[in-house]
Amino acid sequence: EPNAMATTPALTPAPAPWSGRVDTTPEVREIGPLRIPAGLFNVFLQEADEDSLQLQEGLANWGRAPALVPPAELETLAHSLAGSSATVGFASLSELARHMESSLERLRAQRLASGDDGAPAATRETAAQCAEDAALLAEAGEEMRQLLHQFAAGFLRGPDPVLLERLRAQASRSAATTPLDIDLGSLMQE
Repeated sequence: EPNAMATTPALTPAPAPWSGRVDTTPEVREIGPLRIPAGLFNVFLQEADEDSLQLQEGLANWGRAPALVPPAELETLAHSLAGSSATVGFASLSELARHMESSLERLRAQRLASGDDGAPAATRETAAQCAEDAALLAEAGEEMRQLLHQFAAGFLRGPDPVLLERLRAQASRSAATTPLDIDLGSLMQE
């Protein structure tokens, strides 16, 4: 009967019964103190890279004629980058994008106040100031791209504080020179 044991298949333990739970722990990317689900991280990087590239190209195009009104899509792209960066917890990039958005918004308002045809706002600013505004925004766009590339590589850093301060000052200067366009007649009728 020793042959009977040799031909008998080995017994394997029965699989554990299904518990009804599925492991849904997402893969997580850790960058500095941030823990971001891998799917969200990948979507953010793809969209932010595309938006920042379009923003940088748009700023370069506008920079060729900075006395003109900055295109509205630049403000939209900065807004999108600010929101998506905040969603993943990249607060410093969000702050940079918010300051860019604010500066673009105020520059647009300031330049549109001289007429809505997109003509140069020569009466409001000097050509040198227009060029300086465009150069600062282009520098901020480049900083944004660098921050994103470092983030993609796993490094979390903030924007250059001097650049951020210059951007804040630009937005403040633009706000101070933007005329208020209030129709007092319509306010008195209410």
